[in-house]
Amino acid sequence: MGCFLCIIGTIIFVIHSPKSEEIQTFTELLDKLSDDVFISYVATIFIISFIIKIVFVPRFGNTNISIYLFLCSAIGSLTVVFCKAVALAIKETITTEINSVQNKSFWLLLITSIVCIIIQMNYLNKSLDIFNTSVVTPVYYVMFTVLVIIASSILFREWEHMKSTDILGSFCGFLVVVTAVCMLNMFKDVQISFKDLNFNVRNRRTLV
Repeated sequence: MGCFLCIIGTIIFVIHSPKSEEIQTFTELLDKLSDDVFISYVATIFIISFIIKIVFVPRFGNTNISIYLFLCSAIGSLTVVFCKAVALAIKETITTEINSVQNKSFWLLLITSIVCIIIQMNYLNKSLDIFNTSVVTPVYYVMFTVLVIIASSILFREWEHMKSTDILGSFCGFLVVVTAVCMLNMFKDVQISFKDLNFNVRNRRTLV
């Protein structure tokens, strides 16, 4: 049920999320990456990740599935944005006369992307080593998708053009996701199968 709610909540969130703006040049994307709001988001992600790494990982890393997966998803949301910038620079260099690869920002973004990917894979592997894959997959999918949408929305300021119905829909989808993740954490050690459900139904019929 928790996995099902994760998927449903994410679908609701994605349907009502703002649509991404098309960026044509590497320079345009650099302007948006250097925006104060997005820089604040990046700084916030790094600060929160550092605090979780120092404070929460030693205490709850082996018992709470959300710890490692939040780190993985938060850094992953930055990876997506930085990799998009790197890909756009390479594409622009190949298809046009502008050599964006010579830009210092390209190499900074490339190095940052590689570091973020390494961190992301490290925490994902740790989570897979400790917890059941059937639980890790939906929780990671949900967290990663939500944080990527948030990062993209902040980068392109897409929330400013959203309708009230879409804002409400996104909020409801997010609540469903949070509820599902809490359910997965609370009941991850409870083993219930359809056979158990059928057995309980039969017992009730027998008692009646």
